[in-house]
Order: sequence, then C-alpha cells, then structure tokens
Amino acid sequence: MTSSLSILDSALNLFNAELELFATSPEYQSSMIISFGESHDYSALQHKFAMECTNVSHLIEVVSLATLNGAYGAYSRETNKIYLASEFINYASPSTIADILLEEYGHLIDAQLNTVETVGDEGEIFADLVQGNPLNPKAFTEDDTATINLNGKTIPLEQGSPIIYVSQGANGVNNGTSWANAYTDLQTALANSPTGSEIWVATGTYKPTTTNDRTISFNLKQSIEIYGGFAGFETSREQRNWTNNQTILSGDIRFLEVDSDNSYHVVFASDNITASSRLDGFTITKGNDDRYSGDGGGIYNDGSDAIFANLLILENRVNSSSGKGGGLYTQEGNPQLLNVTFKENSAGDGGAIYSGSYADEGGITLNGGTFLNNTATNNGGAIYNYYSNLGLTNVTFFNQATEQDGGAIYNSSGSMGITNAQFNENIAFDDGGAIYTDNGEISVINAVFVNNQANNVNSNNSYGGAIVNTGSSETSFINVVFDNNIAEKGGGAIANFDSSKTTLINTTLSRGLAENGGGIYSEDTSKVTINNSILWGNRSTISSNEIYNTGNATTQVNYSIVQGGYTGTNNQNTDPLFVNQSAGNLNI
Repeated sequence: MTSSLSILDSALNLFNAELELFATSPEYQSSMIISFGESHDYSALQHKFAMECTNVSHLIEVVSLATLNGAYGAYSRETNKIYLASEFINYASPSTIADILLEEYGHLIDAQLNTVETVGDEGEIFADLVQGNPLNPKAFTEDDTATINLNGKTIPLEQGSPIIYVSQGANGVNNGTSWANAYTDLQTALANSPTGSEIWVATGTYKPTTTNDRTISFNLKQSIEIYGGFAGFETSREQRNWTNNQTILSGDIRFLEVDSDNSYHVVFASDNITASSRLDGFTITKGNDDRYSGDGGGIYNDGSDAIFANLLILENRVNSSSGKGGGLYTQEGNPQLLNVTFKENSAGDGGAIYSGSYADEGGITLNGGTFLNNTATNNGGAIYNYYSNLGLTNVTFFNQATEQDGGAIYNSSGSMGITNAQFNENIAFDDGGAIYTDNGEISVINAVFVNNQANNVNSNNSYGGAIVNTGSSETSFINVVFDNNIAEKGGGAIANFDSSKTTLINTTLSRGLAENGGGIYSEDTSKVTINNSILWGNRSTISSNEIYNTGNATTQVNYSIVQGGYTGTNNQNTDPLFVNQSAGNLNI
C-alpha cells in the first residue's frame, strides 16, 4: 500500500500543478463559466489554484473497482467524498490518476457552487478545459449519475467515464486499466464496462466466443463506445490508425475457413441502444446466419440507433434464398454509418444491407460508404430497402450483382436520398442494373452511373441498364450523368413502368444501349419530365435511340439537347461537343 500512497501523492502534486497553470491562463474565467455557469465569482478559487493549496487528500476514499461499478473514480455530494478504485491507483501512472482527480474535483466544485447539479458531465468538461483538451460534445448532455453500495448504504454519485483497454499481448494484471494491464478478451471488457466508458482495442483478431456456440455475438451496450485501430501505446484516439492496425471482429469461431460453423451474427445491437453507443475502427467478418430466413451475418441491428464508423464489413453471409442483409440487417432503428466499406458480402436480399421498417419510421444514414463486390441471389446486390428511410451521401457502388432486380439497390416502398454517388459496373440479371424501385421515392443529386447492365442471358428480357421505376414510384435526378449503360430489352439508362413518375434536371444520358430506347424507355401510364438535360449518342437496335414511349406513357422535354430532336419548349438537335464521348469524357 505504501507504493500506492506514493503514487497517489505524486498524482496529487500533478493535480495541483495543473490547477496552478490553469489559474494563470487567460481562458480561466471563460472556462469556469462553461463548466459551472455565469452566476459565480471564481476569483477565490483562482487564488487557491494559483497558490497550489487545493488539498483534497482528506476527501479521497479508496474502494474496489467493483464497488464503483467499473469506474475509476467518482464523487458523491451526499458524502462529499472522492472515490478512487484501488485496482486503478495500484497500476495507473500518476498522470492518469491526476486526470481522474481533476474530473472528480470538477464534480466537487459544482456541488459547492450549485445546489442543483449542472446538466451533463461538468467534471469531464472542467478537466478537459484545465488540460487544454478538445471538449467532448456528449459531455454536455450525458447522464453521469450512478449509485454504489458502500457498507450497506446506497450512495448516489457522479462518476467518471473510464477508458478500458483491450490488447491480446498484454501481460500485466489484465484488469483493463492501461495498455500494460489490458484485458485480453473484448467480451470481458464489455462485461466490465460501466455506462459512459470507452473501450480501446489494440490490433488483433477477436471472436465472440471460444466455444462452438454460434448464437453468441459481441453485444453493444448502452452508452459504451468501442474503438479499434490501436497499436497498443496510444494516449488519445486521434493517434490510432485502423487501416494499419487492423482490429478484426471475426465470427470464424470453430474450424478456420469453414463457414458452416461460424457465428450467426458477429455484432448485435438491441433496440435499447441509442446514438450514445458507437463501434468504430474495426473489420467485421465471417458472420454466417445460414438458418432459414437468417439475417445480418455481420451486424444484426434490432432497432438500435447506434453509430457505426470507420468499419470494413467483409465476407459475411446469410441464407442465400431467404436471408436478408449479409453485412448489416437493420429493422426499425435509425443507425448512423460513417465511412463504412461493405465488401464481398452476400444474401438472398440485400447482399450488404437490408433496411426495413414496418412503421415507416426506421432507416439508415450513411455518409461515406463504399460497396465492392456484394451479391444477392434475389434482389438488391448491395442494398434492399423496405419501407424505410435511407440517406446515402458520398457513396460508391462498384461491381454489385443480383440474380434478379436492382444490381446495387432494390427499393420497395421506401424513401431514399442519394447525394454525391458513383454507380459503376453493377449488374442485374433481370431489371435495374444499378437501382430498381417499386412504389418508392428516390432523389439522386450529383451522381454518375457508368457501365451498369440489366442482362438476362436466359430470357433476353431485361430493362433499365441503370434504373427501373415501377408501381407508383417517384424518382428525380439532378446533376446526374448516365454513360454506357446497357439493357437487353428497353431503357439503356432508364426504364419506367406502371404509373411511375421520373424527373431529370441538368442530367446527361450518353451511350446507352437497348433494343428500344437507348436512353429512356417508358410504358403503361408512366410520366417522364426532362429539363435542361442532354440525350446524345444513345443507341437502339430496334427503335428510338434516345426516348421510347409505348402504351399511354408520356415524356415531356424542355430546354434540352436531344439527338434527332424532340418536341417541347426550346429543345435543340445540336451536337453538345463533348470533349471525348467515346472515352467517357462528357465535359463540354
């Protein structure tokens, strides 16, 4: 215990030194106002800090880590005590202990100044401002309250949010308090992580279980953030590199490279998980829910609003006939995806993602997504959207494939907004080489569709090399380029059916190829409106290079260039003089 006391004494010296430096900072007054409010005179505290006479040693009580529910430190207004976990101070460095002391001292100051606790984690805010660290936005709103049982008495308190370390190479006491003493198993870290904590995971491969139980997953916990991509020495999240330090969550739990015994879901998120939970910096691979109607081999999101960031979701699969969402299955929830790559996942519907919402309330927000080589045996090589709301920004779809409709995306009665997107070399062996929408709504802004195909080698009856709209769908394309898309039957770029409505503004259709309507094919009572657009160099093998209408379909064109001419207001049949159309350079 003498060693622990000397370490604590050293930590208290650092604690006072940091407060002294803070007292002389020109940001002192503004920092105190941010932490504790405007209605106080902070000059007395400033003098105390400057004189290094902030004595809190008599207020410190050392208890077990278990007593503090896994937290390293806490403060109670009721007892006016700062509690520190013995396992933490026995193995942590003085500087790390000083960090916790600053946070808990922030709680103590708030108790002295404000009769009602300040909203959020004012201790964390105070500690970050003292040390000049960037503020964590969630600290202004998070609930840092908890209770402990000490000597038979329940004590309410505010507790700090610890960082819990995981590293397979750690050979210390393995209690998660530092890289040297890290847990070697992620499941153990999850089981011992208190609300509000972060789990830092060093490079390596981690599996949900060491048994053969395929039902076990990594279950996300409320208000826990899990970060991968560490080498095992970092002191801040900004130092990690998830590309170089691959941190893999693998469902390959029994025989290596034998998918039939893999975990059904590598990661599971239940409906009580909010956006305060985060999974960031991992490769998620080898999930396989091959049960009938098995869903979500990589991630099964059962209604959560969790954040998934900086992930590679790789080689996950579900039942090829009835399974949904090989990489990610989400139902009703509103998860956020940031910088996520889906590669070589497969399913019956939605090779990479299935998003469903029976109440039309759930959906996905994806900013920064790459889809590579995902496949579906039914519909939606990359994404199947059912009645949910999807927002896709800065996304690329390359070489997705489906045996039926929607080479990249199948949208069934859902609402989708797609901005800044590329769809390249996707294929449907039925209709809609890139996107197939049925009774849904899609808005596409700033996108390129190149070399997509609807190609049924058996029936020669495929429509919409890039796009198919059916039912009562309403789609719009603004600032979009369609180039070199191919459909066997109709609509090299776009095919419209039933009562669907399609709008094109500032859009170029070039080098599309089909039997009828090398650019656009429309039938039934579908309606197309085209403004300020170019249709040039599309080809048909039977009829209508640019625009083909049959049945009661109508296409209204205004202020556009259409090769061969087209009726409407201020349309032109004038070569737009692309820089090099044959090479795909459609600049003018």
